[in-house]
Amino acid sequence: MDKKKLNRHDFVFLNNEGKKRILERNFLLYSASNQKILEHIFSDKYAIPGIVRRNFVLEKGVPLGFVYYKRLQGNRIRIPALAYYKELASLVTPYDLFSRTFHMGIDNGPFINKVISLYAVAADLALEVGVIGSIGLELLTGLPYVDGSSDLDFIIKASKCNDMHTFLQKAKKILPEKNMDFEVELPNGYGVKLEELFSNTRTVLGKGLHDVVLLERESIEKYL
Repeated sequence: MDKKKLNRHDFVFLNNEGKKRILERNFLLYSASNQKILEHIFSDKYAIPGIVRRNFVLEKGVPLGFVYYKRLQGNRIRIPALAYYKELASLVTPYDLFSRTFHMGIDNGPFINKVISLYAVAADLALEVGVIGSIGLELLTGLPYVDGSSDLDFIIKASKCNDMHTFLQKAKKILPEKNMDFEVELPNGYGVKLEELFSNTRTVLGKGLHDVVLLERESIEKYL
């Protein structure tokens, strides 16, 4: 897999060699109850992907975060791991996932179908929108990741502010019962909060694959 194509929030599936190595490396670091969760995550039964996370060095491998769909005492179990490039089986981007799920036309129940309907709203505005976090994992695996404590996380490729604001308002009308978080992916590789773009601050926080920086608002206005 070409490491240049990897971005934050991408969903990465491991081959059996990678699953086995990471399970063996981490197994004794966790309690007995969490060990069972590790076995589930890295078994062939669920096919749970890791999510690409921030790291300073990517020459050796890909930093991934694995999340189990059940909470333990109200908390998500998150397993950080470094996967070697030879252990990567396939990759699904948040944008491909949202597009594919929409066009499959499967009845996923009222709530999930509302989420999927946002793809059509984005398409009408010529926006590229992807799903990340819990909702992305649920659409990808079919496991019940989204619960009453979950926010809905989306990523949008930078476009005109008016169009992104319209999408934000329509999304809130379709799903008023859920907290939603929107990240804008800039061409320079950094992601910024959509609502920060609508503020009057001189700088906005940019999160990249390698670091977190403050971006001058003037430097990103050319993308919007």
